Amino acid sequence: MADERLVDAFVAQVRAAVDHEIEDEHLERIRKGIDDKLNQGATLRNHPLKNADEPFSVFHPYRNES
Repeated sequence: MADERLVDAFVAQVRAAVDHEIEDEHLERIRKGIDDKLNQGATLRNHPLKNADEPFSVFHPYRNES
């Protein structure tokens, strides 16, 4: 689980950005989404990469079928 203070800070930013009250159910979904994204970022940062590692790409040749 991500740092609770960091999640609270992001939730506070979301609440400040909207001009209406957010329902508790929606606020919990927002909090869970923020927590999930922070955990995904931590997972990516903890995965060691070498300088030679390249991003994955897929080649799709163009075929004009008209």
